[in-house]
Amino acid sequence: MRAAAAKTLGDIKDPSAVPALIAALGDRHADVRKNAAWALGELRDPRAAEALSAILNDSDPTAPRLAGQSLKKLRSAR
Repeated sequence: MRAAAAKTLGDIKDPSAVPALIAALGDRHADVRKNAAWALGELRDPRAAEALSAILNDSDPTAPRLAGQSLKKLRSAR
């Protein structure tokens, strides 16, 4: 349920979701972390940069990849 919510927040691109998505990067479930990382890239909000950088060493192999892609989106949005 939380993973689907994170994906939906990225789909709707509501900037008020950024703090909740940043918090979701610390979730115990990898699917939540992955979807939050992706969603933050869709929102392109610079407040997410530090949190995305922090999960570049995540234990799930997909989360760091998605975080890296999102960081690139943040850089290109500047």
